[in-house]
Amino acid sequence: MQNRTRTITVRVPAGVKDGSKIRLAGQGEAGLRGAPSGDLFVTVHVRSDKIFGREGET
Repeated sequence: MQNRTRTITVRVPAGVKDGSKIRLAGQGEAGLRGAPSGDLFVTVHVRSDKIFGREGET
């Protein structure tokens, strides 16, 4: 198995919550025996900000 690095642009929807997962279809690792690539899941981590906040969250 070989490791590789690549850059992927991900559009994160407004208002996404911490811990949400975004699925990128076909962007994962290649399948076995020539099968198509799987899906890549990105977990979102939202940082607190001194200026911006979210309504309804504590």
